[in-house]
Amino acid sequence: MKKILLCLLLLSHGLLALSQGEALFDKVDACVVSIQHENAGGSGFIISEDGYILTNGHVISLMDRENPKDVAKRITVVLHDESKYQAQVIGFSLDPDVALIKIKPKDKLSIASLADSKTTRTGQECYAFGAPLGLKRTLTKGIISNTAQTSIGTFTKVIQTDAAINPGNSGGPLFNIDGEVIGINTYAKSGSGLGFSIPINFAKTLVQHFKEYGYFKRAETPLIFTKAMTEELARVLKSPRGLFIDFVAPNSPAEKAGFKAGDIIVAMNGEEVDGSSEEAFFDFNWDFVTQRVGDDTSLSVQRRQNDGSYKKITITCQLVEDDPMPASGYQIGELLEINYPEVGMAVQRVTQYVQYIYNFPHMNGVRIAGLTKNKTAAKAGLYRNDFITELNGTKIKNDQNFKDLMDAKLIKQTKFLIFKVKRGNDTLSIPLRVHYPLKKRKILLVHNNDEYHKELIRRIQLSGAETTSVSMINQAITEKEWDGIIISSQQTAPIPGIEVLLTKAAENKTLLGLVGNAPVQLTQAPDFYKTKKFTMDKEKSDIALKADLFYTGKDNEIDGKLISTNAFDNQSIRQFIATFRAMASQAK
Repeated sequence: MKKILLCLLLLSHGLLALSQGEALFDKVDACVVSIQHENAGGSGFIISEDGYILTNGHVISLMDRENPKDVAKRITVVLHDESKYQAQVIGFSLDPDVALIKIKPKDKLSIASLADSKTTRTGQECYAFGAPLGLKRTLTKGIISNTAQTSIGTFTKVIQTDAAINPGNSGGPLFNIDGEVIGINTYAKSGSGLGFSIPINFAKTLVQHFKEYGYFKRAETPLIFTKAMTEELARVLKSPRGLFIDFVAPNSPAEKAGFKAGDIIVAMNGEEVDGSSEEAFFDFNWDFVTQRVGDDTSLSVQRRQNDGSYKKITITCQLVEDDPMPASGYQIGELLEINYPEVGMAVQRVTQYVQYIYNFPHMNGVRIAGLTKNKTAAKAGLYRNDFITELNGTKIKNDQNFKDLMDAKLIKQTKFLIFKVKRGNDTLSIPLRVHYPLKKRKILLVHNNDEYHKELIRRIQLSGAETTSVSMINQAITEKEWDGIIISSQQTAPIPGIEVLLTKAAENKTLLGLVGNAPVQLTQAPDFYKTKKFTMDKEKSDIALKADLFYTGKDNEIDGKLISTNAFDNQSIRQFIATFRAMASQAK
């Protein structure tokens, strides 16, 4: 007890020095934030007094393969003093996993000091700050065990540390002992005690891209494939050191510019290129892709001559915007995926990279990106990475053309779909019979003309339902028998005629789906619905609570034949439709 009192006395007179960790916490506490939204959460740190904040892309993204640019709708930033602000997404990437968001603070904010991550050294002490596992304001200590890890499948090299990085730490800062940010905490290897952070220098570049373009705009000269010129490879080839070009795609811009397989890149824009290691290869790749699209770049190569000697040649080429390469594990989350649960198949557009690695003769068509086990497409004999070139005799131009044709066939309830596919050197014709779960089901959609209503109609029609879409309820609507009713609305005002429609729905125990703020219409409903659980937009929930309705606040809710979702985003709409479709298909 005396020892504790003595420590308190010394602290009060400033005579007991703070530990390194304590001093660092006091220095950086105000610049670290917690980030929360409807689906997940994480951490972040402030980089400008007016509210710019860095975090991970996966913290704010919905990770939606069909709509990869979709982000959480209600992102809340919690500052160190527990004050809360709604954030806007300025831009994000999933590889590198970085996002820039913005709040509008009342006062100037404390900002994090950003280090030069090139000065980071293996063995130096570091501190990870964030909100791991939902625990607020958590600081963990460790060392840098590798400054340039290149073997975990990321587009850039990353910092490896043994400082604890758990779920919720994502997007938070990794500090050096001076309280400067050297990385953004991102990955953790389960059970290993290892964590990985994106070097802050990469994030600095991405901040500029996000502010200018809203995304990471990479540059390239398609299509060159390079690798590090290791000492062993250089000795075997008796060549100079640099980056070895082992493939140049035929008829590509790179070939037309003058590059050849076997060339060795030794300089870029007059600067010597070090291609002696994987780390050097990653550095060159980053410097190359972060040049401005539309500019010219100059690459000097050493080219082997017939007599075995090497001649230096300088090639100038124009940079174009890079095509994503998710098939190789890079630039994930950048290609829109078109999904058809009716047949259990998802497709993506054909990129230049995919065209060459799968030896596809052209870019007309779509690639099968995924198949659902035991669904129609897989049973029919379609494989992942098949290229669909025709649908029922019509040639496919691109992914949007495929979607238009496929939608039209399914909405017409075409019995057989016949796909012409390219698989390696083989061309196959594969028929499949479609099962329509809502065939002969009469579904009413009441709406207020918004973009998500169009997606509701499309999803229901693809399942084979006979749909009627209205924005006004008249006597003809209320007198008709329905197998299911969906009300989609962002408004809270009563829909004319809704009371009669809901009364009849209650009498017939009709399947009823409510989207967005549509549950407000239950204030006009009979007592049958007054005890049913539902959810809606939390900001409008006071209307339901004042009417003594059974509001739960969940993202999605099911109570008997009442289904509700509170979100107006594509992912929530799909989940809602999947539930509604399953229940409607079982209705008698």
